[in-house]
This record gives sequence, structure tokens and C-alpha cells, in this order.
Amino acid sequence: MNPERAYQAEKPIIKEIGPYVYDQQKFRTITSFNRKEKKFEFFETTYYFFNSSESGGRSEDDIVTIINYFLVGIIDDFKSEIKLEPLLAQSILSNVIDIKNVFMTEKVKDILFDGIRIDCSNISWFCTNFRVKHIQLLRPFGDDLKFSMFHHMNGTRVGPFEVYIGSDERKGDILSYEEKTTLKMWRQNGQCHIIKGTNLQIFPSLAVPVPRIYIFFHELCRSMYFSFDNYRTVHDILSYTYVGKKDPFDVTKTNMCFCKREKIKQQSLSCNFKGTMNLNLCKNFSLIVSYPHFYLGDSKLSQYTQGLTPMRELHESFISLEPKSGIALSFAIRFQYNIYVKRVEEINMLSKISDGMFPILWTEEISQSGPEKIQFFQNVMYILKILNIGKYSSVVLGVLVMLLSVMLVFYHKVRAELKERRNKIVFRHFDKKHKQTRFNTNLYPQLLNKNVNDRFVESSGIRILVLKY
Repeated sequence: MNPERAYQAEKPIIKEIGPYVYDQQKFRTITSFNRKEKKFEFFETTYYFFNSSESGGRSEDDIVTIINYFLVGIIDDFKSEIKLEPLLAQSILSNVIDIKNVFMTEKVKDILFDGIRIDCSNISWFCTNFRVKHIQLLRPFGDDLKFSMFHHMNGTRVGPFEVYIGSDERKGDILSYEEKTTLKMWRQNGQCHIIKGTNLQIFPSLAVPVPRIYIFFHELCRSMYFSFDNYRTVHDILSYTYVGKKDPFDVTKTNMCFCKREKIKQQSLSCNFKGTMNLNLCKNFSLIVSYPHFYLGDSKLSQYTQGLTPMRELHESFISLEPKSGIALSFAIRFQYNIYVKRVEEINMLSKISDGMFPILWTEEISQSGPEKIQFFQNVMYILKILNIGKYSSVVLGVLVMLLSVMLVFYHKVRAELKERRNKIVFRHFDKKHKQTRFNTNLYPQLLNKNVNDRFVESSGIRILVLKY
């Protein structure tokens, strides 16, 4: 990064460093189960553990220089006060970070989880104000405060989630989150506040691909849809692959309900730039989310800095579902977090910097089915293939049996008629007496014995149930 030149309104040059890989462990505590209504409720706790080998030998102690997103966010929140009392603002900000520097050079672990300390000894009233606001990125640290990107996600109990577990097209849907069926932070006159979709764990069974599937991301306080893209084979198992599209981050009437106020101009900080979403109402902080490298976003976003190259193979989010079970065989969920930097004449360090969307970091949550899960699916697929072959074999056999039965019926019917004719000739005067002889069902069980057809119908029913299962 070139912080000195960025101060002079030159294009910031950034370089991607990483990945820093963390193993994710999720624990779920089921609090209720309703068999009749086909739903259950649970809390979820996630823990992150640094994986040095998967990180390519990188360390959490690596030193990096990034935009001081918290300082920039504070300035945005206090812009009206700054214009009125610039000297007081300078004094306050100097306790947050070096007043001469809008960038920060810190350890990776401090930026992500451990946190960067804010000295509250001289600005206790200021820190108290932020404690009351309940900013997700901020937490108490003794008498002081610390800010970090993801500490609030590590070891924190989230929920409760109420999930539908029926076998229809709603299987896996989140019915409520935190005991609410809608999201109260968004305007209620659109679709933004509706909780829709699953939490990536399980989806409905799909005989054929549906155009869209929905996922609820509680970290973004919203649901997003993924569109069907293609068929993909994962370890010889057929899957339906769905990908993230530009629509959820596009500037449309549908997304206007994510804006902070009504009747505001699109492409403004109160709403969303094309390819982004403002999380202020979600996190009580002016953080902005997008796809990595502003993939599928407005080209102007990536032109603000030098060093971004949007690529579908690296930055697209996708989910590959096994259609019969509805389980995700693999997925990659990728988001980038940004902060909007704006020139502020009253603050020296921001008096010459150019306005634009500054990327902080991007994340990808990846899940690839392991050997045990793949072996399980392969065994299931093998059994289903055998049942499928048996199904068609049974159908062929059933048709042959049915044809044979018809032939036998026809044969015995003709034979009976011939015999009847003979009986009529021979026993012409004894028709009444020998009536049972002419139609003796003991000689021709196929005529009236319903068990023959009943067995065929029953086996057909069983085959249909197996196929349906």
C-alpha cells in the first residue's frame, strides 16, 4: 500500500495478502423440537482456529497495513460535529489513533479477532457513547475499548434459529431468527425484511433444478438468492450448482428497502452503490459489503484503487447440491468488506484524500465434502442404482406375467367354450345338472382367483414407494 501518496489524492495501490485460513467448528444446541409442526429450534456457537499449514506458512503475527476503517467510520458518524468543532474532533480522534495517519499497521490477529485498543482515559464520555450504540465490531476491554472485524463471531452464541424439517419444498427453511419472523432494521414496505431460505445446512430435495434457492445470512441481516448455473460432478456424484448473481447487490427498486431512509438518492451512502450493500443498519457501523474485488459491481468501484482484478473463478460464490438429499456437497461463500472514504476539509489527514470505496479484506467460507461423507453418498447412490435396475426388471417381469396371464385366460376361455359346446352336444339334456362342470373355477384359477392380480398390484405399489423414497 502507498499511504503517503494516497494522502495526496493519488490512486491507492493495494496488494492482496493471504489467505489466512481458520478452521471453523460449529456447535448447535437444540432447545425445542415440535414433531407435529415439523420444526425445531437451536442456538449456534462458532469457533475459529488458525491453521498455519493451510495458510501457506503465514502467521497471525504478520504485520500488514490497511485502511483504518474504524476511524473512517467514526468520522462519518460525527461529520456534523466535526464541521462545528474541528479542533475538538481532532483531539478526540488523536486518542483513537495517530491523527496523522488514516492507515494502520497491525498484526493480522489483532485486525481479525484480538482487536486494536482504543484508549478511553481522556475521552470516557466518547467511549460511553459507543458502548451504548452496541456496535458489533466494538467490545469493552477493561476501561477501554477494542475494535476488530470478527471477534463478535468467535465463540458467541447466535440465535435461536427456528427451522422447518418437513419433506416438502420448504425443507430447511429458517422460520424465525432471534424469535422474530422478520428483520426489523429494514423498511417493511418491500422484501428486505423477510427471512427466506436455509442456513446452508440442508435444502429441499430436487427432482429437477429450480431456478433459485435462498439462503439466510444472519451476519448480513438478509436473505439472498443463488441462481441455477449448471450440473456438476463432485467425486462421481451428480450435483446441481447454484451461483451468486449481481441482483442482490444491484441498484433496483427491489433493493431500495435496504436504504437508510425513504426518498433518498440511489448511489449514495444512505443507500447502495451498484455492486454493494451498506450494513450500517445491520451492524450500527458504516461497513459496506460486496463480492470480492467488486466482482459483478460497477467498474468505477475497482477503479478507485489499483490492484483489484475481479475474476469469476476466484470471486464467485457457489453451492453444489446433491439433489435427492438436498445436502450441499461443496460450497464457497465469498464476501468483501469495505469502507467509504470521504474527503473532510476539517480533518488534516482527510483534507486531500480522494473520495471512494476502499476495500479492507475479503473472506471465503469453503466446505468440501470429506472422504466419509463422499463414501456415504457413493454407497447410497450404488444402492439406488441397484433398486433402479430392480425396478425396471420387475416392470419387465410384471409385463411378461401379465401377458402370460392374458394368454392363459384366452386359452382357457377358448378351451372352455369348446368344452361347453361339447357338453352341450353330449349332455344336451343335462345342462342344469352339469352347470358347474362347464364353469368349474377349480380347473381355471386364472379366471376368478383375485390373488394373482392382487400380488402384482401390491408389488407395483411397493416399487412405486421405493422409487418415491
